[in-house]
Amino acid sequence: MSGPLGWLSAKLDASLAMWGTHGSLRALALAKRGGLGPGEAGGQCPGCRPAHCCRQLYVPLSQAETLSGRYQMAARAVDGQRILARRAGGACVYLADERCSIYARRPSACRDYDCCQDPRTHVTWPSA
Repeated sequence: MSGPLGWLSAKLDASLAMWGTHGSLRALALAKRGGLGPGEAGGQCPGCRPAHCCRQLYVPLSQAETLSGRYQMAARAVDGQRILARRAGGACVYLADERCSIYARRPSACRDYDCCQDPRTHVTWPSA
């Protein structure tokens, strides 16, 4: 990617190489959508199963979210960023019955992320 977000694309590529199949929701959202403002929604979650984004991506927390104490965080930061805790199998701790158990109060990275723009998590839905 060239242009104003070229640096972000390079950082994203380096991060993805370091993390393997995992990535950062915030970085992916910014890279795919050209930048999001605070609170800007990334689209409607179609409720895919088996909840690909909740299993494959790290969820970074903002400083305010980290300080709020509302979320269970991983013991270690990733790339200097505090992230949501994950179960031993890799899924987000808030994933229950293939759905987000805290959907109404999910972190901003989850609100901003648009799974339909990420080929690793995108699910093609049958037409009506």
